[in-house]
Amino acid sequence: MLNVFTFVVSIGLGATMIVLGMGMTNAERLSDINPSSLTQVSIDWTTKPFVSLRVSDTPCDVTEEESLFVREWLGTQEGCFVGGRQIMTKAGYNSWASNGNNDNPPPCVPIPANAPVMQTEFHGKYFCGVKGGESFENVIRPSVEGACPAGTSACSDKTSPENTVCYANLEDCPITSIEFTDSPPSSDSGYTILNTGVEAISLVYSKTQEDSLPISKTRVENKPCADPSVVSREGPQGFYKLELSQSGVCAED
Repeated sequence: MLNVFTFVVSIGLGATMIVLGMGMTNAERLSDINPSSLTQVSIDWTTKPFVSLRVSDTPCDVTEEESLFVREWLGTQEGCFVGGRQIMTKAGYNSWASNGNNDNPPPCVPIPANAPVMQTEFHGKYFCGVKGGESFENVIRPSVEGACPAGTSACSDKTSPENTVCYANLEDCPITSIEFTDSPPSSDSGYTILNTGVEAISLVYSKTQEDSLPISKTRVENKPCADPSVVSREGPQGFYKLELSQSGVCAED
């Protein structure tokens, strides 16, 4: 299967715990710990997981669902169209026009800024998820041997004890795998298969087939950064001159 841009919360928690562990081991470097990473641990720990998904031609029902995939386009800054062919930022134009080397600089034809946009539509489709069950903070966990308490059952027989969660009603179990694939499994394999409408690509998810923790959040990016406020992008990309945040590189992995 082709796992495209899924982000399992356990990965984010693990990466953050490494940063925290390093800080606790080196007490003199506690000031180096990124507070946003610690905040993200608290948020992830108390967030309920996804329990069902659907692909829609219309926006998700915000009263019951949330967008599974969200990408924030940060917008553009104010700029200038100069000399009929060059685009410059407004600040760059002002600096260039006033540096004393231009006796008669061409005028700035204003280019207005564009506000940020939260992108939830991909290839004409909306990917919607329902959250439910219990947050990782409150969910029932098994013993070290993997046995669930009386009255509950493990959501999957394929998970290790550290990834196992226990529910009285197995219909409330969380999703532990989300993938895009051009080779979907059979319908009786324990996966739910959703048609994306994009060529032969399907979105498949499962609650039972992967040894993973519940998924409560995804990120549309190249890889998750230690600083969750940074969105990484894959490789060199072309950007419009006035686009904001063009780096897309994790300062901390």
